[in-house]
Amino acid sequence: MKKRLLLLASMLLAAHEAAEAQQNGGRFLKRIENNYANSVRVIESDGSVHGMYNFDSKSELEKRFFGDFNAPVEFFVAPSFEGSSGLRLYRDSTGNWMLEAKQVTNYREVEDELTKAFPLMSFSTEQFRDSTLIDSSLRHNRAMIRRIRTEAPDRYRIEAKKCPSARRWQNRFMNTRPT
Repeated sequence: MKKRLLLLASMLLAAHEAAEAQQNGGRFLKRIENNYANSVRVIESDGSVHGMYNFDSKSELEKRFFGDFNAPVEFFVAPSFEGSSGLRLYRDSTGNWMLEAKQVTNYREVEDELTKAFPLMSFSTEQFRDSTLIDSSLRHNRAMIRRIRTEAPDRYRIEAKKCPSARRWQNRFMNTRPT
């Protein structure tokens, strides 16, 4: 019962985050794709063959969240108004299923530091008529926003919590197909 409650809570959290992102003008992207790149095969020393993980569509922040492999189930939420969060279900090195939740814990601090380091230009209503000033302000602000977006992911602190998942629950979850 506890495990079902954990799954339900996780799914509700993901749905809540997505709904808030939509209401607040955030971009919501639902992506379903192959876990492996179709054209590449890796042959291990024991003779087993598997595909190479498909990272083409992952952002740098998603790669920092989820590392160098794709889990069978991954959720990633990156709202524009708070730190990103993610959830994934995977097998660890012992073959046990793990449920892992991750979150950026210093979003506000990083945003405050970067807005001080890369300040945006503003202008008064009197200056609003000067198109040259407005154009230069817009160019400057776009450049500063690009720098903030480039710098921020490297400064984020990502904290994770993991818990083992029962095999019976996991097998039922993985073998259930949506209708």
